[in-house]
Amino acid sequence: MKDVKYERIFAALQQELNEGRYGVQNPFPSEAKLVRRFGVSRFTVVEAIKKLEKAGLVVRRRGKGTFPTRFAQTSSGPIGLIMPGLAYGEIYAPICSEITRLCQRRGRMVLLGNTTAEAPAARADAAKRLAADFVRQRVAGVIMHPIEYLKDSAGVNREIASTFAAADVPVVLLDYDVEPPPRRSRLDLVGIDNFAAGRRLGEHLVSVGARRVLFVKRRNCAATVESRLLGLAAAMTAAGCPWSADSVLEAEPTATAPIARLLRGAEMPDAIVCGYDVHAAGVLKAIEKTLGPGAVPSRIRLAGFDDVRCASVMTPALTTLHQPCKELARLAVETLHRRMEFPDSPVCTLLLDAPLVVRESTRA
Repeated sequence: MKDVKYERIFAALQQELNEGRYGVQNPFPSEAKLVRRFGVSRFTVVEAIKKLEKAGLVVRRRGKGTFPTRFAQTSSGPIGLIMPGLAYGEIYAPICSEITRLCQRRGRMVLLGNTTAEAPAARADAAKRLAADFVRQRVAGVIMHPIEYLKDSAGVNREIASTFAAADVPVVLLDYDVEPPPRRSRLDLVGIDNFAAGRRLGEHLVSVGARRVLFVKRRNCAATVESRLLGLAAAMTAAGCPWSADSVLEAEPTATAPIARLLRGAEMPDAIVCGYDVHAAGVLKAIEKTLGPGAVPSRIRLAGFDDVRCASVMTPALTTLHQPCKELARLAVETLHRRMEFPDSPVCTLLLDAPLVVRESTRA
């Protein structure tokens, strides 16, 4: 009769490997220990280990022992999400929901820690703690939206990325890199082509007669916003429209005074573009407070980015660039699983198209 004892040993060790029981602190047991544990012959133990090796769960090194592979450590572990953008960006909720749905379809649990504090510094501290917690919980991989709105956002993001790198946890970045451009980290990235989106919006504004365009952004904003700004500037200069340092204004979404001063100046812009839709909603209030109701689009055009709910319910409805949230989530999940399966594959950058959604706020 065929000896099936090794099948029982294989199943027990496979479950323990998938649970992440073995690693640097807890090495995979030697053949002698397994013989004593299961009360079987060395031959039976060797057969079980051979099957684990064939399944890609362990690797045997002559004279050194048996070691779990990266595939064993990631084949069924949870996926961690670090999403500080949930505190201020409407697009991140549907992205997180879709990531969770797609991971659950693959049989994976998703861990989402709380990084939604109001203050950027508090969000950064929470994200650093969460990274350490994820390592302790042996996550198989992480999808991360980097920290922004801090003077040293790059330093914080590098620290978080280093925590995962030290634990050999693969990370896929959402929206932008942990390194400020033109530098690029060794992490996979999924987002939209923000430069192309900015250029597309600029070309639209030129087509409806805008010549003097102002770009409004928050201080210490993400590289995505800077790319949108560069794309807009490229479109305006290509059309022969004036563009200079005075074409950019740093202001908070609730700050009406800087916009009011600019609108009362000698050369009022005929269009304002904001880095985000929610920022445009604040700018709209400042415009109407200064120039009166109906000033958009009769006297000045207004546009944003992301196509969140406020863009369609504003009066007038806001022209914007659409974020393909479900597709971003799908690509992030697929990229992370590919990285877990092929850890040495080349770093990839996947940038999706962001369609222009034209509404009343830029009507000719």
